[in-house]
Amino acid sequence: MASATSDASVYHLVRVSQRVLATHQAETAAKQLGEILGNVTAQLVQLRQAGQRLSNPGVWDGPMADQFRTSHWPQMCTTVDNSLSQMERLGHTSSAVIAAVMEAGTNGALSAPAAPAYTPPGPPGPAELAQRSAWWAGLTEAQRQQYLAADPGDYAYLATPAELHAAGFNSLQDVYRRQSYADAGVNAASWIPGLGLKANDRNVQAVYAFYQHLWDTDHNLQWAGMGKLAGAPVYGGVQDLYVLTQLPRDRLVQLAESGHPLAQLVLAVGLQETQWYETKFLTMQKNIFDDLGWQHDAYEHGGIDAIRALAANGSIDPLTAKAWEQINSGIPSQVATGNTALLRREQFNVLQGLYDQVRSHNSPEGRIFTDLLSENTNSPIPGGEPFRDSGGFHVEISLGPLQLGYDSRDITQFPDRWHWITSDMLPKYQALLKDPQQAQQLIDTPLSQRASGFRMLPWLNVDGY
Repeated sequence: MASATSDASVYHLVRVSQRVLATHQAETAAKQLGEILGNVTAQLVQLRQAGQRLSNPGVWDGPMADQFRTSHWPQMCTTVDNSLSQMERLGHTSSAVIAAVMEAGTNGALSAPAAPAYTPPGPPGPAELAQRSAWWAGLTEAQRQQYLAADPGDYAYLATPAELHAAGFNSLQDVYRRQSYADAGVNAASWIPGLGLKANDRNVQAVYAFYQHLWDTDHNLQWAGMGKLAGAPVYGGVQDLYVLTQLPRDRLVQLAESGHPLAQLVLAVGLQETQWYETKFLTMQKNIFDDLGWQHDAYEHGGIDAIRALAANGSIDPLTAKAWEQINSGIPSQVATGNTALLRREQFNVLQGLYDQVRSHNSPEGRIFTDLLSENTNSPIPGGEPFRDSGGFHVEISLGPLQLGYDSRDITQFPDRWHWITSDMLPKYQALLKDPQQAQQLIDTPLSQRASGFRMLPWLNVDGY
């Protein structure tokens, strides 16, 4: 299994071994606890957003603003981030406490004995996945709870729903969602796309490093390897958007007047609108991980048996479960087919609705941005053709001060994007995988290093981007 990072500490497993009395006052207080925690978290997020806006020289500039950006806000931001992390920890603990109070009702004993002290489980379970089921069947209930507390990712798929609830989990899917965040080193409290790239950068990079780890561990997890490669143009593009929103206005005007199309667009639509697009792409990246990251984590910890358990309880739909069966077969053609199915799920189920929002945003602004995106998106695979060359036709158009390219194919439209992926990107990726050494070298290249080659403005740097 992948070792959990220090961020795994945000997850607390609360086990209630005795039924206790919960009066009406206790139930009311428990509900108030949850509401207050939610309100405080929301206010902290709003505080951070306000600080980010004030630290933007395009919003506020001058001697006092510079002092705020360089001296006051960095310290305040750290304090707010730490507070958000604490609120996340409190949230997980309070959820279990509230559930325990509400479950207890008035049917328990007022003075139940204290829960026994936690004791470490026995020796590690079998390393061979095929041996785990029989081993689990021979454990006592107390032993099972100890193993679920110590290493839930490896054993949760063997447990009953009641055992998972006793261990502090809502469901089997909840186990692997938490485990995927811990294994990837993602801090759930600080992963807020609306705060922009700088606030989310650590989590963004951690996710792509996790995809790299998955492929490095099991080369049949081709979706993960491709995800790491595809991260480079996405990360590079978001860096460009972030940098342009941080430039002083006179520098942005100068860049736009020099003829750079992205700077022209940012100048035309404004900083707030540009940040909307930045947020949208950061949301795409998060939503992909939230949809497929935990499935990969389940497979890494429990193999196909974990996937089957998730399919049996409805957490994974039949088509996706079939894809995992194909990947697990080890047959090269089936492995490729299964990973392609996961890729299609990503592109259609996860991303298409967000792409539709981009295209239709504040018309005709969204369409103009879409044309710029279609014209400048390059393949993450060496030797792959850019999207603009995947078919259709291209013309240059002028729209006021903007000089733009118009493509008859639209990268935000699923049929056009999927045609590009399946006709060029996937075949070239499969060819790359036939040279494991080259594939390893490319997939293991640091994200920021590869991303620089996909930026439209690689020579323009702000805040280390």
